[in-house]
Amino acid sequence: MSQFKKYASALIFVIFFTLFAVLRGPGIVKNWRLEGTTVEMQNMINYKTNSNEEVFKKNYNYVVMFWASWCGPCILEMERFKSSVEEKRIPAKNILALNPFETPDIIKKFLVKNDYPFQFLGDGGRLARKFEVRVTPTTLLIENGVAETVSSGVSPLGVSKAESLFGQ
Repeated sequence: MSQFKKYASALIFVIFFTLFAVLRGPGIVKNWRLEGTTVEMQNMINYKTNSNEEVFKKNYNYVVMFWASWCGPCILEMERFKSSVEEKRIPAKNILALNPFETPDIIKKFLVKNDYPFQFLGDGGRLARKFEVRVTPTTLLIENGVAETVSSGVSPLGVSKAESLFGQ
C-alpha cells in the first residue's frame, strides 16, 4: 500500500505541475517578456481631483496596479498597498491605480465608498494595451521609467518588492 501512496503522490504532483504550467505559464512568460519596457511620460485623468496629472516622470519610481471594482484579489492588493502607505514604506503619490475595464462613473462610485490614499487615474486603457493586461490585479514596478517587474494576480512578495523599490 505504501508503494501506491508513493506513486500516487508523485502522479498528483506531476498533474498539479502540468496544470500550473499550462494555465499560468503563458502569462508568466508574457510578463517576463514585458519587463524592461520603457514607460513614457503621459497625461492621465485623476478620478479623485478631476484634473490632469503628468505621470511617469524620469528619475521617479512608481507602482502601477491595474484593478477592477468587482475584483476581490484587487481589493486585497489595494489594502496591502494602503497598509504600506500608512506605515510610510511607499509614498502614496507613487502608487497609481488604473482601471481600464470600467467606466469613469463606476470608478468614481467605487472611490466614494472606499478610501485609499493613492492616485486613481485613467488613460483610456493605453498603458493596459501596451502591457497586454488581461488579468486583474496586474502590478508593474517602474524604476526610472522602466518596468522592472510585471506580475499578475495576488503576489505574496509584490508589496515587499515595491517597498524595496522605495528603499524600505
